Amino acid sequence: MALHPASILALALGALVALSAVVSTAAAVPQFFDPCHEWGVGSGQDDGTIALDDECPSRTGTSQTRTEAILNLVAIQGVLLLAAGCIARGALRLDRTWTGVGATLIAIMVPPFGLGVLWIPILTVAVSVFVSATAYPVVQREVRVRERVTAYALAAVGVLLLAVYLTVAGGASFALIVAGIGVAGLVVTTVIDRTKAPGRTRRATMED
Repeated sequence: MALHPASILALALGALVALSAVVSTAAAVPQFFDPCHEWGVGSGQDDGTIALDDECPSRTGTSQTRTEAILNLVAIQGVLLLAAGCIARGALRLDRTWTGVGATLIAIMVPPFGLGVLWIPILTVAVSVFVSATAYPVVQREVRVRERVTAYALAAVGVLLLAVYLTVAGGASFALIVAGIGVAGLVVTTVIDRTKAPGRTRRATMED
């Protein structure tokens, strides 16, 4: 069965999100195995005090502890991968709830990146995924309450992970904003799920 154009758009955006998460993870993971990388030093740079018998030609460091770095990977890259998975499930099944949850998990990334310019493409992708969900044709299938609960529960887990990370990193105010965006995103998802989409209604052709 050919994919609906809105599904193709959502899948493309989800793939972009997944790719960015994988690339950033691949760049961060080697630091955990680098003996010349120091954690929790505060300076983030080589301090120039390299001993003559030191095997490292130079040392780098970061103010983050190893635990904070792991939490960062889980709360940022992990949640983005979760968002991509939700979007893919929603797009392939023309399910607005799953797609909306994926968009919500992307939208909550705006506060962590709010001090730079990355929040602009992040917000653009989230809004675009929401818009693509509104264009899904209505699929006639029996309502699966358990699936809806699962999707919303995953959204809550993503919001909680990011809020905890921001709180640990000293951004409690950002954590509150993340929670607010998460709630707003799920409200939008609910509205989209209950709104008739343009085009003709389709019948489900696969098992739930």
